[in-house]
Amino acid sequence: MMYDYDELVIAILDRIETEYWRLYWNKNQKELLSPFQNTGAEYHNDTFSVHAYDWSDDPDGINFRCGGFCASWYKHSHRGLEYWSEDAIITAEYLNEILNICLKSLAEDFER
Repeated sequence: MMYDYDELVIAILDRIETEYWRLYWNKNQKELLSPFQNTGAEYHNDTFSVHAYDWSDDPDGINFRCGGFCASWYKHSHRGLEYWSEDAIITAEYLNEILNICLKSLAEDFER
């Protein structure tokens, strides 16, 4: 597990959540249940997936996945956050790439 970028990862997850809320509202004119909170909601596309904390005994415990980057938390994305990469060393540049590709994929999803 990596913890050198805790605040940056929290900010990235918050930014993705905020953009998801914004795009969803603009398209549907209604609020949504956030998969970054303790709601049971989920969202996925070809780039990333996110689902709310699962009370079952999910063996992988991954709440957010984008490529090899994974994050898990307890109840909401700020609580008990753990993150790791299965295929790269986590750096600020790597996290910036994750953020940018997730935001781009959201924009593409909601343009349809």
